[in-house]
Amino acid sequence: MEIAEDDQYDISASIRGPISDTISGGLTARYFSRGGPFINTWDNSEIGEQESTAVSGVLEFTPNEQLLIRARAYYGHLDDGQPAIFATTTAENNCYFDNGALYAGRGRYYCGIIEPQPINVDWPQQAPGAGQEKDVLQTSLSIDYEFNDAWSMTSITGYNSSDSDVLQDGDYLPTAFQVSNFTPDGFPYAGFEDGPPFDYAYVGSIIDFTFASTSDEDEWSEELRFNYTGDRFTAMIGGYYYDGKSTTQDNRTIPPGGQDIANSNFFAEFARMQGVCAANFLCGSMVPFFGPTIPDPSRNRTENKIRNLAAFGMINYKITDTLGLTVEARYASEKVRQTATLQNLDQPVTDVVEAEETFNSFNPRVTLDWQVTDANMLYILYAEGNKPGGFNSATAIQAGLPVYDEETVESFEIGSKNLFLDGQMIFNFAGYFNRIKGYQLTQNARTGTNTTSAITNAGNADITGFEISVVLQPEAAEGFTITTNWAFNDSEFTEGFDENQGLLNDVADNGLVDCSTGNEFPDVPGCVSAYGSIEGKQIPRTAKNQFYLDFDYRRPFANLSGWYWFVGANYFFESSKFAQVLNLAETGSAELVSARAGMYNERWNFQLWGRNLTGEDHVPSVLRYAEPTGFTRNFAASLRRDTYFGLTATMNF
Repeated sequence: MEIAEDDQYDISASIRGPISDTISGGLTARYFSRGGPFINTWDNSEIGEQESTAVSGVLEFTPNEQLLIRARAYYGHLDDGQPAIFATTTAENNCYFDNGALYAGRGRYYCGIIEPQPINVDWPQQAPGAGQEKDVLQTSLSIDYEFNDAWSMTSITGYNSSDSDVLQDGDYLPTAFQVSNFTPDGFPYAGFEDGPPFDYAYVGSIIDFTFASTSDEDEWSEELRFNYTGDRFTAMIGGYYYDGKSTTQDNRTIPPGGQDIANSNFFAEFARMQGVCAANFLCGSMVPFFGPTIPDPSRNRTENKIRNLAAFGMINYKITDTLGLTVEARYASEKVRQTATLQNLDQPVTDVVEAEETFNSFNPRVTLDWQVTDANMLYILYAEGNKPGGFNSATAIQAGLPVYDEETVESFEIGSKNLFLDGQMIFNFAGYFNRIKGYQLTQNARTGTNTTSAITNAGNADITGFEISVVLQPEAAEGFTITTNWAFNDSEFTEGFDENQGLLNDVADNGLVDCSTGNEFPDVPGCVSAYGSIEGKQIPRTAKNQFYLDFDYRRPFANLSGWYWFVGANYFFESSKFAQVLNLAETGSAELVSARAGMYNERWNFQLWGRNLTGEDHVPSVLRYAEPTGFTRNFAASLRRDTYFGLTATMNF
């Protein structure tokens, strides 16, 4: 059981034991609940609530020494509130100033650290009842059978399903049902393919930045392996089958009063634009043809079917008593089929897009290990891997981003695992180099009033790094343990182009997006800025350095038989992470300090703890985003939880 600030409760229990001579089982249950650790300044309410319930069980049947049958089942229910995310405004952008009508001299991007801000989101009026509910069921049946001392078989059959319902105020601002100002900068209108012949055009379209959908997934899998164990030779061969289906349906419902808010915003913005145009005779103000009506919510439906067939094998051979070679390989064929139905509420189906693609891959892995001494081992390995391609959502298809290709990686690693000082020190090291092709990255995709996230292949990248871990338990300081880990990860795109980098390059020279750096599609009417190179950029959302240090001291109570006391503290450092491949907006580095103290025996364990004791507030993640009015660039970020304390108690029986 764990109790902490912000009404946090984490209660779990488990029991395991024999039911009969041949049957044993176990049951585990957990309940977690946390109030909102942050304040939404829009109405001074708590935000970021979480609640989950989970139950799992296992039954094992061993009728004889050769056969083991194990059945597992897990059920979990998640019920979270509106996420604790804040959004910046376009007015805060501080670089790449754009003098076009859309940005009107404001920055097109933000350069530097996105500092934490109060959360101010009007979800109770834009998306009442916002949150996510999700039910997950996971089951498996495994059969292990030993034919003899050398041969054995393993069969694993699995069935998983999940259903979720998501409703989220997606602008993360106090701006419900805003009016977008579409301008000549990329929004041709009313027959003016290159934009109206004046500096500012006003088109009153109501924007609803709300994510609302239901989804369900079902999947079956079967894995069959045959294993051989000899004196110097072990081997395994197997096959895998997967059949999955997922369906996502947009289900946005406009809340009561939504149209009234839209009307108010519309007429206020229209009056403001009339004033702007009255002071500037070059300004053209267009009365909207569509009026202030909220567009019919999307009813897009996306159905994905995935079938994966794979064959794999492994051979391990002891070349000598200290030198071993392991060769592994996996061949997989994955067929992805998508049906996207494009439709708005109470409207006819706009289009049905069907697509199918098969991705084949062969991924080998070779490892050579040398047991130098009983306490020291060296190894070197080469491996290839892939992340299959697929299809984006119906909205992304409308935006022209229907499919993305697979991502592949070649990996080289060398390492060492050691015991030093007669077992007082564990020292492990691993250095690696990864070459990635077709790196998959998300970006915003928008069509009409619908916005979504789409996956694209950004380019190729190299990743070089190492990890060092040390555990020290000196005999001279009995009960004292030091644990430390340092991970260094240097990533860099070696080639690739990005549309947004091209826009920034274009605006940098003269403050306008006018294809002064080149036209990406010269044969197509209009002007699209030449895409910009991302060579040399760091992979986004990755930290170059992570460091962890933990101290733990445990001693028995002098006058309390069987009881021990302990104290401990740890320090964690993570370097800054970029929001996107442009390497401009970033999180800032973070330093986290935690401490603990308690007592325990064979049955009981009590622990008082505190986390983030220094009040580190740099945000853990930043997402490149778009502000509803005009879809100009802004950023969304989650907040880091401030210092908090709690108590954990466990009992064994």
